[in-house]
Amino acid sequence: MPAARSLCLGMTDVLTRGTYEGLRWVGPHRCGVLAVDWVYNPMLPVPQQIYPPVPLEPVSDF
Repeated sequence: MPAARSLCLGMTDVLTRGTYEGLRWVGPHRCGVLAVDWVYNPMLPVPQQIYPPVPLEPVSDF
């Protein structure tokens, strides 16, 4: 399963996994297309999986 890591100049970053669907024209640009299955945000304050959403669970043990 391919994974793509995106980075921007705002010092944020995201890891995505999915199925590569090839190259397509988007306006005047040729772009790679990834059907996203899973997204992880490694950045602070809470590094965690963000897609698909993870259900919230109450904290029962400290």
